[in-house]
Amino acid sequence: MKPWDARLASLLIRPLRDTPVTPNHLTTV
Repeated sequence: MKPWDARLASLLIRPLRDTPVTPNHLTTV
């Protein structure tokens, strides 16, 4: 995984922590 990908993912996952959506839903895309 590229560094910018990791940063982007963290930005997307951070707000999702307060939602029913889990990080797994993003990684499967």
